[in-house]
Amino acid sequence: MKNVYLTKSEKQIMHAFWQADHPLSCTELLSICELRNWKDRSIFSMLNDLLDKGLLQSVGFVRSGKTYARTFEAVVSQAEYLAGIIKTD
Repeated sequence: MKNVYLTKSEKQIMHAFWQADHPLSCTELLSICELRNWKDRSIFSMLNDLLDKGLLQSVGFVRSGKTYARTFEAVVSQAEYLAGIIKTD
């Protein structure tokens, strides 16, 4: 895995995914990271950035009220990510 820069908020999001034992929806992610005051719009932006960086993937849908919400999971483990940071070429 190539070295990918993560912001502080992106690291917190990835930590939640690495600790989870199942794919998370945005609503679940917000409940896990309840100490953060992220707005819905910013969380969607951060999730899309993590998708673009290849660290997350969309894996399905769950019922959320009257609609469905996408679920996501980490593509790389925390160990793989950390190894990519310290690896020198």
